Parts: sequence; structure tokens; C-alpha cells
Amino acid sequence: MKKPLKILIVEDNPSDAELIQLELRKTNKEFESRVVQDEENFLKELEAFQPDLILSGYTMSQFTGLDALDIVKKKCPEVPFIIVTGSVNEETAAKCMRWGAWDYVLKDRLVHLGNAVQNAIRLKAENEKKKLAEEALLESEEKYRTLIDSIQDGVFLIQDGLMKLVNPAFASMIGYNVKEVIGMDFRKLIAPEDVEMVAEIHCYSQHLCAECHRCF
Repeated sequence: MKKPLKILIVEDNPSDAELIQLELRKTNKEFESRVVQDEENFLKELEAFQPDLILSGYTMSQFTGLDALDIVKKKCPEVPFIIVTGSVNEETAAKCMRWGAWDYVLKDRLVHLGNAVQNAIRLKAENEKKKLAEEALLESEEKYRTLIDSIQDGVFLIQDGLMKLVNPAFASMIGYNVKEVIGMDFRKLIAPEDVEMVAEIHCYSQHLCAECHRCF
């Protein structure tokens, strides 16, 4: 069963908070919301409620939207943060976006709130998938790196004539350490009279250009 979307609303005007919740029900049937008005309760609900989304007023008597946004950036930057404000000019809107807000909605145009929420949740899901993919790739690269490093024979990879990957065994063979070899021009590691022959072999194996010297 799909879990209800947890939305934390930062708003010191009860009527505005009620209108926001009413608008949310039009497009988000399954959601749970909590309303806070000050920094103390905001911090408390971030920890206890662990919201999927935050909707915050811009100007409030005890707490501002940018104050709340600054806290979110430090504690849970992956949580979408949308400014819901009574009035905002282009300069203020740009400031909110530069500060890290995911979007903003005017209170007199709450009809746009549903789309803003759906877009933010979709973007959050995409970010999570991307993060998982990056973590999986990093784990795969680390395993590959461990495997290559454990091989006793020399292993190296050349790309565009530069050393892109070497294992400790190969580096030791040529009298360098791994860090020194990475990025090195491969021609420095072979005798001048062998450059053309190695270039031909490299081009053939990589199905590169007919003019072998281009690869180097």
C-alpha cells in the first residue's frame, strides 16, 4: 500500500494554512500534513515527522521562509522546499530560487500548488534514482579497481594516448607509482623506435583511425 505523502507546512496564518491543505486535497488525495509557526517546532517536526515535502510562507512574524530554507539545506537538502507567499516580485522570486527553493507559488494562485507539488515529488524521485545509480556505479568501480590492483601482471588502459588506468604491478615494472603514471603520455614509456608500431597495434585493437599517429 502506497504511503501517504508527508507534508510539513510552515505558516503562521491559520486561515492560509487551511487554504493550502484544501488545495492539496484537490490533487493529492493521500497525504498527511502538520503545521508549524516557529523555528522550535519546525526543527522538532523535521526530526519527528520526517516530511517528504515542505511548504513555507515567505514572511512570518517569528520565522521567515529563508530561515526555514537555510535549515533544510543543512539538515535535509534532498527534501523539496516550496515557498508559498502572498506577494513576491521577480527579484524576491529569483532570490528564493538562488537560495535553494525548488519552486514558489503565490497564495492568490494556489491553483498552481498541486502541479508544483507533483513536479517537486517527481524531481525528488528522479534525484533518488540518480543517487542510487551513482552509488551502484561507484561500488562497481571500487570492486573493479580492487580486482585490477590484485592482479600480479601489469594492467593498463590507454585513452587518446594517455594512461587512464594502471595497476600497481605495471607501475612497479616501469619504475613509477600509480599516481605518477595516470595521465602520462604513453610515448614516454616506450622507446622512440617502437612508437609507430605500438600506435598501429593500439589503433587496430580499438578500431580507431587509419592514420595511427592521430591516436597519439
